[in-house]
Amino acid sequence: MVDQMTQPRLVPLNDQSKKKESQIQFVPQIKKKRQSIHFTQSNIQYIFYLFFYADTIQLKGEIKLALKKSRSILEGLAQSKSALKKSRSILEGLAQSKSALKRKSRSILEGLAQSKSALKKKSRSILEGLAQSKSALKRKSRSILEGLAQSKSALKKKSRSILEGLAQSKSALKKKSRSILEGLAQSKSALKKKYRSILEGLAQSKSALKKKSRSILEGLAQSKSALKKKSRSILEGLAQSKSALKKKSRSILEGLAQSKSALKKKSRSILEGLAQSKLALNKVYTETYMVACDSATVNKEHEVWQAETAHLQHTSGASVIKCQDIFKHDEEEEPIRCVVTKGVAGIGKTVAVQKFILDWADGIENQHLDLLIRISLRDLNLIKHRQCSLHGLLQVLYPELKDIDIKMYFDHKILFIIVGLDEIQLPLEFQKNIPISDVSESATLDGILTNLITGRLLPNALLWITSRPVAANRIPPESRDRDQRVR
Repeated sequence: MVDQMTQPRLVPLNDQSKKKESQIQFVPQIKKKRQSIHFTQSNIQYIFYLFFYADTIQLKGEIKLALKKSRSILEGLAQSKSALKKSRSILEGLAQSKSALKRKSRSILEGLAQSKSALKKKSRSILEGLAQSKSALKRKSRSILEGLAQSKSALKKKSRSILEGLAQSKSALKKKSRSILEGLAQSKSALKKKYRSILEGLAQSKSALKKKSRSILEGLAQSKSALKKKSRSILEGLAQSKSALKKKSRSILEGLAQSKSALKKKSRSILEGLAQSKLALNKVYTETYMVACDSATVNKEHEVWQAETAHLQHTSGASVIKCQDIFKHDEEEEPIRCVVTKGVAGIGKTVAVQKFILDWADGIENQHLDLLIRISLRDLNLIKHRQCSLHGLLQVLYPELKDIDIKMYFDHKILFIIVGLDEIQLPLEFQKNIPISDVSESATLDGILTNLITGRLLPNALLWITSRPVAANRIPPESRDRDQRVR
């Protein structure tokens, strides 16, 4: 809408205006009254013509304002046109959704009608089944009532027969009780006669028992005197055996003490230097440590080179064991029976053995051991062809053990220290030698050693074997519980 504008009256300028509409000229006639103007395409053309043919400046400005408003109106019309298009698309979508809803509602109504018919059919079948079950129940109840009536009549008949039987049994019991009473009276008289005869027999047996008891008492007195004589002889025999056991135990203790003192004398001093001068072991001894090592590895280097490079070996990861603790183990581990100590010549194996024996003999360490037996394999080379038992061999090596009983090997804790495995001249055939389990059984020295090492002979005894590294692998790995080398 435009204010202060008048609607012009269009007047053609010539007669040829009807032929060509583009050449029409308009002459405006301005009215005094104000009125609203609707802009159309022809009005816009008219405004353009006014702009070109107007003479006054005021009319030209008004035309410019009208043009600006017409442009904004045209833009609003374009926007409303696009909005109308959008509303048309929305209306079409609503129409489509309406048709889809109609289809869905039709399908739902059809499904409801079908389910309604199916429910009617099912209800009819259920009602028919209920009617049939009702008729069947009526039939069953009739049959049950008939059966009850029949059972009632049968029970009446049975009760009548039972009452008749009870009456008959009552009369029979009366007859039986009369006969029983008569029998009891007869048995009472018979028992009285028997009782009299029993009393007479008891009197006779009483006199006979008195005679027998007198003879039994006389026999008991005789047997008592004989038992006293026997008990005296048994007590005398026990006293003799007790004195013999005391003598044996004294001899065993004396033998153990003698062997302990002999080992102490041998281990107390050590020979040193070219002059082989005796020195006290405790004065010159330095602490010896053992390092646990793998039993499967074999060191094939020369002993001189091993002695030169011993201080360069890295032992930080290995467990270090003192000489006195070689048989100690954790509670979770299995007990250690056989320990093999390896080391090159002159590194201190023999000195460690001497110190171990001396500390035991002085009562300082390993007092759970009752006896230590040191066996030098170099000395066994002199009698390697002899056949003897382990007990006989120990009696040869230690004469102070001659009076020791064989039971001592099983009743006491013994440690065998086998020194110098590398010096033995026996083959040590662990697989070929005959198994031995008796300390008094005779065999070769090779058989005695192999059976002692494997545990067939004296399995409860402990073993400590010293050797050079090369010869240590002559012992099977399964017979070695701990391998260590002298550091």
